[in-house]
Amino acid sequence: MRPGLLDSLTDLIEATPVRSIIMTCQRECRRLEESLAGEHSAPFSQAIPILIFFRFVEAARKGTSVQFFAANFPARHLELYQKVVARLVAAGELPVKTMAAFQKMAGGMACPKVRLTQMQKQPIT
Repeated sequence: MRPGLLDSLTDLIEATPVRSIIMTCQRECRRLEESLAGEHSAPFSQAIPILIFFRFVEAARKGTSVQFFAANFPARHLELYQKVVARLVAAGELPVKTMAAFQKMAGGMACPKVRLTQMQKQPIT
């Protein structure tokens, strides 16, 4: 596994079947929260964008309004998160409107739009 929180997450999600990604996100969210609360804390600056993204995915899954989410994600995070959202939408795990909501949350221009048909054929890298 590659070093760093985002790299570890990327490896984990790439190895996870699409139908299990949301459950994996829930588990990793709990793990990160516990880490931030404990002595062996995950790097705060790396953990917070991941937690925000996990909360966004969970809200979208539940059909809760995602309008209140706002984040200034680092570019490397944006790449992964956009691919994950597209993959989940394409598999029917999240509503189609989630992609537009993610674009809005991520600041639109900071995260170029990707058509779902393109994402279905591309692995997360």
